[in-house]
Amino acid sequence: MGTIRGIRPDGTELRKRVSAKTDRLMIREGLATIDISGITDGTALTVFEVGFPDGVAPFDLTPLAGLGALEQVALECTSAFSLAPFAECTALRSLGIRLTSDEGIDLAPLAGHPTLQRLSLSLKGAPALDLAPLASIEGLEGLSVSGGAWSRLDLGPLAALPLRQLTLDSARLDQIALHPVARPSLEYLSLMKQAFTDLDTYDLRTATSLATLNLGGNELASLDLTGLAGLASLTRVYWPNVKHLHLEDGTEVRSPAVAAFLGR
Repeated sequence: MGTIRGIRPDGTELRKRVSAKTDRLMIREGLATIDISGITDGTALTVFEVGFPDGVAPFDLTPLAGLGALEQVALECTSAFSLAPFAECTALRSLGIRLTSDEGIDLAPLAGHPTLQRLSLSLKGAPALDLAPLASIEGLEGLSVSGGAWSRLDLGPLAALPLRQLTLDSARLDQIALHPVARPSLEYLSLMKQAFTDLDTYDLRTATSLATLNLGGNELASLDLTGLAGLASLTRVYWPNVKHLHLEDGTEVRSPAVAAFLGR
């Protein structure tokens, strides 16, 4: 039996008992500090979540390293921290990180993770993000990245992954090359609230399972619909505000609802 301890901003103490049978630990209140050393190797923890809208100060995550049952982690922190403990969590399937600062995060410790399937990053004003370490996570099916101050993001490292869901929202991308992720496995793609003014969907023609495309919140001068026209699986599209809709041959498309989505 161990104890999780935290100090609230008003100085009062939080205590949570953790036993060998504890399988879920979720702390959703503001804390100035937190100590999870009460989590021991014998804990049957499968879900660990700590966060609050303003974030929690980074804390020592090493007690989580090697927890054989841990499958889901979600953390909201005020600044960056090391992901190294999660490299040893060999049952981890879902990892969510939200930073309330403008710092970036190093994904290198996740390289080659044997079980990770879903990764969610909310990074506010982080200056850059290197996705290269994800290339060796062979089971990664879902990636969500929101925020960030970068104008370019190289999706090349994702090219061989079995991604089913990709969300890149509320960043400042002024252009994006979609061909690395336009694979038959992709079912959901969101590119909301970006900075680009033109988008060519031609590369998406190979995303033959794509069912949902979200381009909402974008202000586009031009949108080439060629890549979408032949996608029989695409049933839900959230359209951007766009001045010029067209096909590859120059044919203009005038909504309503983008000509009932090209006559289907």
